[in-house]
Amino acid sequence: EREKRDLRGEIERLKEREREKPEKREKGGEEDSEEEEEVEELRRELEKRDLQILKLKNERDRNVRRKNNNSRVLRIEDEQQHQQHQEHQQEQERKRSRSMIRAQMLQQQQQQQQIPQSQPTPLQPQQPQQSQQFSQQGGYNFQQPQQSQQNQFQQSQQLLQQPQQQFGMLSPQQSQQGDEEWKGEVRSNLNSVNSGVENINKKVDQLLRVKSKREGEGDGEEEGEGEGKKVMWGGEEKKEEKKEEKEEKEKVEEKVEEKEEKVEKKEEQDKKEEKEKKEKKKERKEKKEKK
Repeated sequence: EREKRDLRGEIERLKEREREKPEKREKGGEEDSEEEEEVEELRRELEKRDLQILKLKNERDRNVRRKNNNSRVLRIEDEQQHQQHQEHQQEQERKRSRSMIRAQMLQQQQQQQQIPQSQPTPLQPQQPQQSQQFSQQGGYNFQQPQQSQQNQFQQSQQLLQQPQQQFGMLSPQQSQQGDEEWKGEVRSNLNSVNSGVENINKKVDQLLRVKSKREGEGDGEEEGEGEGKKVMWGGEEKKEEKKEEKEEKEKVEEKVEEKEEKVEKKEEQDKKEEKEKKEKKKERKEKKEKK
């Protein structure tokens, strides 16, 4: 820009000289033509500088566009990472909900099919309890007469000699039969519980599949009235955005190429004109020298 200003200043000075010296112009036509040629040369230099400035501006615009494209790419990558993180979180939540549903279904199954508590618990002889009751009722009172002590002792012996079934004890055969029956019932109950758990797992998987399908349909569909229905999925939207960006880039690049071609053509024309003018100058100089 400084050089342009200097050249313009020189052009103005030359114009002022032309205005100040009209007589010299009339006398020396050749000198005037030389000054005009100098003015034209200065103008051409100005045009060249303008073209160079245009080229630099185009380069700057290209660099800006590249930076913007890089920032867009980074933004798209960030969005993809964010989407992957969200999908991972959703998967974790689905797993948690699946485990919670399974636990609830298991609890319901266990409540519906309660295992009967028919296990024969080993009953301890109730002698200590009876002895405690006996002692609480008075025990051996040595202050009573001998007959009362004998009666109390006989009562305690009778209590101890009563049959064991009165206190809940079973014979060995009866206890063995009860063990076998209890084991069979427990096995059948466990088999039914396992089958119920498998059914619950299948139901949970079906429910989660249906839920995921519904969520995908809800995210993907967008209905429009009057203009027709438009279904835009997330991946298609991104593809369309990328296509639009590519088209914009191609248009801008085409415009830049057209400008560059014009500049190059102008430069070629200027070079040809300069060569022709130099040749003409040489011819004039040669003519003057001959004269």
